[in-house]
Amino acid sequence: MIVLHGTWNPPEKKKNGGNFFLWGETSSYSPINRKGRPPKIRAHPFQVDENRLYKVIESLDIENGKNFSKKMRPEDVIYLLPSYSKSPQASPNLFLEDNVKNLEDLVELYPWKVNGLNISHDIAISLLASLSEVRTKTQGTIIGTDLRFWSNISKFIIELLSKQQFIPGIVISENNENIAQWEHVLDRSEDKLRFSMLVKSMPPVCMSILQDNKIPNSPEAFLLDFFNAAFNKCIQNWISLSQIRMRKTSFSKAWLESLTTGEPIKSYTSKRKNLSESVLTWKGQIYNKEKSALSKVIKVKLLIFRCFTRSPLLMPNSF
Repeated sequence: MIVLHGTWNPPEKKKNGGNFFLWGETSSYSPINRKGRPPKIRAHPFQVDENRLYKVIESLDIENGKNFSKKMRPEDVIYLLPSYSKSPQASPNLFLEDNVKNLEDLVELYPWKVNGLNISHDIAISLLASLSEVRTKTQGTIIGTDLRFWSNISKFIIELLSKQQFIPGIVISENNENIAQWEHVLDRSEDKLRFSMLVKSMPPVCMSILQDNKIPNSPEAFLLDFFNAAFNKCIQNWISLSQIRMRKTSFSKAWLESLTTGEPIKSYTSKRKNLSESVLTWKGQIYNKEKSALSKVIKVKLLIFRCFTRSPLLMPNSF
């Protein structure tokens, strides 16, 4: 039995964009016997090797399964996981004898090296959105709770993309470079509520990848960053640089090229500052639009309430 896991691996630098990390956990494993001093960070003993992981992805009954696997590349990350003295806790979906033996052990958080596959955001969104519809149990594969969560996230992102709820923005990198990026827009109350519910339902393991010995502090900020990274990558793949037809070199063309390629905007120092301020103002107007509309609805309801409560038909003395 194999349990598929995965989560977003944030970028160490804003320019990189990050990737989605996919890995597997198996019930058939062999303890790792090493001579000499153990490494500071031990390898996860239940993990599926990369070659087998490729085959699992290809065997899933999903469209373009083989094409997905071709676009993945091997990677290893450090996970901070609940652990016994000698091994991490196995997934609840797996029954391991070691779990029974270690029931009396103290459970603490320990780092473990996990080998898996890195996937770009656009491929990850397509793959994850189709996972929940796959009948994998008959093939000896189970979708972990973390991947089921990301599957729901991916479906939400596809809905927002189809409704064109995104805007062009600009971010400043660690090197003080201006990079144009696409950002999501949650300006509808139902979308905000859905996002809030997803944040509260996030399994803790989704935020367990260590980077520079740190993990994200806020689930909301973590998820918002993933939304923007996924939106940006998906839209960039939809737009071809050849579609941008401007004969003259201009700041507008530089901004569009940055939105398409993800490369920093060069030169135009004063205009970059003005653009950044304009984008912030524009975003403020978008989000204030619904607040204004909601305020008007509340005022109308209050007016109707006052009219009814002042009516003689509803006054106590009229009964």
